[in-house]
Amino acid sequence: MAIERGKSAHRRLLTDVEDGRLFFAIDIKEAINKYLDDKRDEVVGDTIEERGTQGGITKGRFKTIETHLRHFLNYIGKNTKVSELKDYDLDGYVKARRKKAVDITIRNEVASINAAMAWIFDRLKQTDFRMFLIPKTLKHVTKTKNSADNQRIKRQTFTREEWKAFVKAMRTYTKDCVAHADKDFNAKERLLVRYFCLFAANSGMRSGEQFNLHWRCVSTQTDKHNGKEMTIAKVIVDYGTSKKRLEQREFWCRGGEYIERWADIAKHEDNDGFVFSVDGKARMPKTNFMRHWNAMLEMAQFDEERKQHIVPYSLRHFCVSQRVLAGLSFIEIAQSLGTSAVEVERTYNHLQDEARKRFAVADYRIVNEVAVPLEVYGD
Repeated sequence: MAIERGKSAHRRLLTDVEDGRLFFAIDIKEAINKYLDDKRDEVVGDTIEERGTQGGITKGRFKTIETHLRHFLNYIGKNTKVSELKDYDLDGYVKARRKKAVDITIRNEVASINAAMAWIFDRLKQTDFRMFLIPKTLKHVTKTKNSADNQRIKRQTFTREEWKAFVKAMRTYTKDCVAHADKDFNAKERLLVRYFCLFAANSGMRSGEQFNLHWRCVSTQTDKHNGKEMTIAKVIVDYGTSKKRLEQREFWCRGGEYIERWADIAKHEDNDGFVFSVDGKARMPKTNFMRHWNAMLEMAQFDEERKQHIVPYSLRHFCVSQRVLAGLSFIEIAQSLGTSAVEVERTYNHLQDEARKRFAVADYRIVNEVAVPLEVYGD
């Protein structure tokens, strides 16, 4: 009986070994490095062949995960054995991180940490629990997150007057650049950033999606709307480019003329090249983009304190806010943005106050057989 039980135990051990289970405790640094090695395989490349349609994460997202886990390692101790971890260890982590980070940031870090812990539990079998308990004080953040997000988005969204001032600044910043774009790299970069911003404000694309946009995925056509000619852009956000890696979406938007103008300046020959790139082959470095962005923002004639809140993502916020105020439904907006209607409503619902205000004061009277709007009843 002992021999049979020994054989049975031996078979189980072999199975566990093949599944990658470790029988001797390892430190948390080694465990997290194994997790990062696994995540690194999910990082998508720049070319179509590298991306494929299997999904994955961007290099930027992987870097963020690395940063989150590095904070955790610095707190918990790199040599701490995984088997020594307790499911309540995040209580102390949150208290320590609050000295340097806000709760929303800490909550994102906790999500990355627990994703790693779940992988360590499933693959390495080194812990008795799958994820850390989320501290009650941090759970409270979810109750206030919506209102905090709405306030942040209000601050980060261009007003119409600010956008006009920014457009004027872009025009000034790129004055005479077209004539020198063929020979002057800086002039061409300035124009690239200008047309990137103009198209982003009309398309609502995420910066990553727009920088990864290929010429084969965008086309333009002239259409008539309310008797006025308009250049429409037809855009395909490819697999591996969108935030949801397994999905491809197609939408139409205004601003096709900016694509056409940039095409005349860029003179890219490769149809599979990047649209918003100096040479069509390499994406523009973020540091270069921000240098031109900050220069244009500095030139814009509006409140200096407001400028502190305006960021490149403000272009997407501005596009969405204008669509909401124009009366488009959240579902219509969400389909073009590549997100859910619930997310759009949650994030931009505060803009409905303008529509509610118009409903509250709407009225009219007949003057010479014409309906004339009134501000309030009884006028």
